[in-house]
Amino acid sequence: MFTSRVLQRAEAKAMFGNVEEIYGMNNTFLGALRRRRAEYGGPTAPWPDDGRIADIFMRFGAFFK
Repeated sequence: MFTSRVLQRAEAKAMFGNVEEIYGMNNTFLGALRRRRAEYGGPTAPWPDDGRIADIFMRFGAFFK
């Protein structure tokens, strides 16, 4: 049976080497959003007109580059 690699090891490491870091940052970001949501009454409460999340995006903005 013929098998071939789609990516060489070095290519895979270059592309996916920081997946754990991205996953950790994503969980931290999601936690911040969930905490803010809880401040406004939880996941089933309507979002208030004055609800704010821009400060969270500003805090994590450097990670989205």
